[in-house]
Amino acid sequence: MVLKVTKILAFQSLSGIYSAREFVWWYNGHPDYSSLKPDLKSSDTAVILGQGNVALDVARILLRPRTELASTDIARHALSALEESSIRKVFLVGRRGPVQAALTAKELREVLGIKNMHIRIKETDLTVTPADEEEMKNSRIRKRIYELLSKAAAAAGTSESDPDQRELHFVFFRQPDRFLESNERKGHVSGVNLEKTILESAGSGKQLAVGTGEFEDLNCSLVLKAIGYKSVPINGLPFDHKKGGII
Repeated sequence: MVLKVTKILAFQSLSGIYSAREFVWWYNGHPDYSSLKPDLKSSDTAVILGQGNVALDVARILLRPRTELASTDIARHALSALEESSIRKVFLVGRRGPVQAALTAKELREVLGIKNMHIRIKETDLTVTPADEEEMKNSRIRKRIYELLSKAAAAAGTSESDPDQRELHFVFFRQPDRFLESNERKGHVSGVNLEKTILESAGSGKQLAVGTGEFEDLNCSLVLKAIGYKSVPINGLPFDHKKGGII
């Protein structure tokens, strides 16, 4: 397959890329998004940019057995589309590591409990540094999240394969650089170009992700952005465009 790249800031020109907010509103029955038609059939892979609770909830909807979804209050149009979905692999991409993942234990346990689903995490990504140890020492929540992820990864390595299994991949130390567009389906996303990152100290016990200049591609037919929101100015009110908020 021949691919060309599109700068990430130009994502609006490619179909198959949505904000997590739009997707959540779609499956929750928001009237303004009932006509959304996410591409759930072109491949078996979806990529979610972000590793917070919203990202987890979206992954849960994509991977949860349809029979279980049918017993919830999910919108009927969304359930019909998900019943025909080809998505079997979801990649949750985060700039930092498992210790810094912005999750809560309750939501993570719920996703980890999905039937016929395997958790995939690179063993090297679970290696902790002295700085990570310090973060976990100062935050019981971060320590618990790391323990849950480590346990799930270890369990996946001993489980038997299932023809109907689904996979949730936690991809750490990666940040999106470009979206990929397929020449075979002009105007549609076919992957994400990711830059590898490392953590550097920012003082006060904080670690920030810094790009390394090394890149890799992750192919998919659906991208969901769950990396937060930016406020927009309101006429008549003072607005800080740098911080994205009302002064």
